[in-house]
Amino acid sequence: MTMRRQVWMLGAVLAVSMYTGIVCRAQERGSEAVASETASAKHNDSSGTNSAPDANAIGKTSEGTQTGLVRRFVDDQRQIWTSPAKLRFSDTEWLVPLSGITAGLFVTDRDFSKHISQNPTTISHYKTLSNAGVAALVGGAGGMWVLGRVKHNEHWSETGFLAGEAAMNSFVMVEGLKYSLRRERPFQGDGSGPFFQSGGTSFPSGHAAAAWSVAGVIAHEYPGPLTKAMAYGLASLVSFSRVRAHQHFPSDVLVGSVMGNLIAQNIYSRHHDSELGGGEWRSISQLFRGEGELSPRNMGSPYVPMDSWVYPAFDRLAALGYVNSGIFGMRPWTRLECLRLLNEASENLDVRGSEDSEALRLHDSLAREFSNDRAIVAGRDNRSLQVESFYTRVTGISGTPLIDGFHFGQTVLNDFGRPFAEGFNAAEGFSGWTASGRFTAYIRGEFQHSPSSPPLSESARELIAISDANLPVPPATVNPAVNHFQLLDAYVAMNFENWQFAFGKQSLWWGPSSGGPMVFSDNAVPVTMFRIDRVSPFKLPWVLGVMGPHAGSFSWGGFLGTSLLLGTALASLVGGAILWPINHLSLDKNSISNRHRISNSESTIRGSPAGQGSPSRFVSFLAACLVWATACQVVEAILVTSGREWTSATRSQRCAIG
Repeated sequence: MTMRRQVWMLGAVLAVSMYTGIVCRAQERGSEAVASETASAKHNDSSGTNSAPDANAIGKTSEGTQTGLVRRFVDDQRQIWTSPAKLRFSDTEWLVPLSGITAGLFVTDRDFSKHISQNPTTISHYKTLSNAGVAALVGGAGGMWVLGRVKHNEHWSETGFLAGEAAMNSFVMVEGLKYSLRRERPFQGDGSGPFFQSGGTSFPSGHAAAAWSVAGVIAHEYPGPLTKAMAYGLASLVSFSRVRAHQHFPSDVLVGSVMGNLIAQNIYSRHHDSELGGGEWRSISQLFRGEGELSPRNMGSPYVPMDSWVYPAFDRLAALGYVNSGIFGMRPWTRLECLRLLNEASENLDVRGSEDSEALRLHDSLAREFSNDRAIVAGRDNRSLQVESFYTRVTGISGTPLIDGFHFGQTVLNDFGRPFAEGFNAAEGFSGWTASGRFTAYIRGEFQHSPSSPPLSESARELIAISDANLPVPPATVNPAVNHFQLLDAYVAMNFENWQFAFGKQSLWWGPSSGGPMVFSDNAVPVTMFRIDRVSPFKLPWVLGVMGPHAGSFSWGGFLGTSLLLGTALASLVGGAILWPINHLSLDKNSISNRHRISNSESTIRGSPAGQGSPSRFVSFLAACLVWATACQVVEAILVTSGREWTSATRSQRCAIG
């Protein structure tokens, strides 16, 4: 390692240590006097009793005898290794999704590692960055312990001590698994990462476990938004760098990060002294089990189908100025999100004292549609099984229809990819859904009939060849009749803290209108995908609030004949970005509701015919989700600490709850 890199790493450690101390000191100023009085009282009490600290006393302090510390470490290890025996059935709510994500990473580990940079210089830089990140976190924690002893600040000392304790316990467990499972690293063997190989020490990642252990303790000892952003941001950087440095596979890093965070929570919750300050750290099991009734932020709710009458109704209410926070360029919405928008319209109707007959009629129709959802939000148990519809649709087409939307256009547009041709076309189907707590499942299927259609004329096929960069003229192929059952939207979903995770066949609508260029629409058969969706939008703080409500949606799936497709949409009423080959920027003003809207989209489709090219990067998708979710939580924390409203969505939900 060159002198330049050593100096850079040392500087990073010192900078993070100093910044950690500055931030934590600033957070303590408001309660410094109280903490000082408490510390004095505790000192007097201990002097009066003249009692030596025992094993139990060590549980709440960074001081203690060598024997007591060893006993405490052994007890920590016993608690950690036996924790799986304490799992309940309700823990499947987070274990099953986590297992699914880990399995997805296992499948894509080899391809991902082969398609990231193989440049030795780049690999070396990322390896240095990961080492520096861990050193900065550990150095910051160690610096807090030293400064705490020098300055007689018990909170600083406890933070550094617990962070080191969490890192040490993580190290022992991770190393035990490493040498038991013996998975090869990406640069070993053929790069596939097989388990139980001599010299394999890849799974799980020790760097990630240590980073997330220390970061978790610091972020909860000083639960301010800046401290959390710094600690978790640096831990995320370490995890990302270990993959880019070819030291670990993505699954190694994910499991190591989760283990480090869970171990840190265990250590913190059992040994933290609440009298010194700091926040509560509930385990992920406690978060999912909840306390009593679930809030709307954690209730499973199915998406309203894209061809529902509900969307045109909300479009009209928005045009009349009664709905102001709906993200109309990013659909579908869940039923509970539709209820929130309905509550917003009700509030605006009451405030204005409006007697608009059209608005009232639409409002009453929507209120009847979502009456069951209103009862659930008001306190009824979120357990339901509902048949949504049975339907039959007949379409008669006279004359030759347009069916090639890529070259010429389509007679029937945005219709879930249903087949159609000249003559009699029909579709008979059903739809239904069920919900229980955080979970929901939806299914929609139909039998489709369409007659055969003749091939395109020779002139039309020649035009296609010319427009497709002079490819060979396609053959004159007769489109056969269609008589089959087609599964449309069919998925399972889970809602956690206003983020809905869904997997299955789903329809998306990403675009500003019902016509013109679209990023994603229901013009094709629903795509099988894994999706993370922000259910209700949020507003940025302070002057950034003029940008209007924001929401995010992330999808990862596959088209027929291609490998995986990654899509990301970040949208707002006034600003946003969509990660997808068309660049589009528009500014328009709604003359009815007097609102401005700016939208920007950039399209990137990653994928290729099966077996060719570079596959979509599942880890990039997860990284984008993590960055966006972290940003949302940081903004939320800033607003909470400043005593401001988080979103108009939250206000509407509180109104609905009563």
